[in-house]
Amino acid sequence: METEQIIQDLNLNPIEKGSFLTKLKNFSKKEKVLIILALIVCLLLLTLFVASVAINKEKKQEQIIKIIPTPVPLENQEKLIEPSLYATDSAILKIEKEIKDTRSALENMEHSQKNLDIPALDMNLDLEK
Repeated sequence: METEQIIQDLNLNPIEKGSFLTKLKNFSKKEKVLIILALIVCLLLLTLFVASVAINKEKKQEQIIKIIPTPVPLENQEKLIEPSLYATDSAILKIEKEIKDTRSALENMEHSQKNLDIPALDMNLDLEK
């Protein structure tokens, strides 16, 4: 009895038995359109959610790093390089020989000179006075 009183106070109708279609007939045209639009929006949101989950799943699978071993040259894979035109040029060969001679002369040269050494300062200082 108390629940019936509360329903009457709130002007609520008790749940009627019947199919959804019979209840849908009681709605106005605007309410029917709103219900249909709400269902379409819910279906679109559900579709977008499922699509985004599927895309993220594919991206996670693509993010796996493939380890590619570094290429190692084999002994038989030596490239034959043709010498440059300047490799046999007489002027270039002369310059290279002069550079080698100058380098060997600098390596064999004695760089220390005795007359440039700092003289030894040996002074008798008497600081007790």
